[in-house]
Amino acid sequence: MLLLFPITSQPPHAGRFAVEIPATEKRRAGLDIALRLWIVLDEYNQDVVGKSFYLEPEEPLGRLSRVFFLPVMKEFIAYRARARSEPPGLIPGARMRGSCPMRSLPRALQPAC
Repeated sequence: MLLLFPITSQPPHAGRFAVEIPATEKRRAGLDIALRLWIVLDEYNQDVVGKSFYLEPEEPLGRLSRVFFLPVMKEFIAYRARARSEPPGLIPGARMRGSCPMRSLPRALQPAC
């Protein structure tokens, strides 16, 4: 299973589950370091690696480091678990019970919730 998260230059709205990409990570990933960029974690596509039309057989431009991405993915997993336990009708990106979904990330990676 492959999860594809959008990267945007648009600042996320309050209550969205997104994290800003630091300059060092933008360099590693081959992204424009002059732009402020966010990974949006409350919307994504699922795909199967061997059958993906999203993956190109070319060399990647770069990638995010594990030091940056693993804490983000741990928060994503916790977020999904909370979202599944919430009553129907709640917007997945909305704040849940007054909490910010990324508070356990290192301070430099925390969004403004």
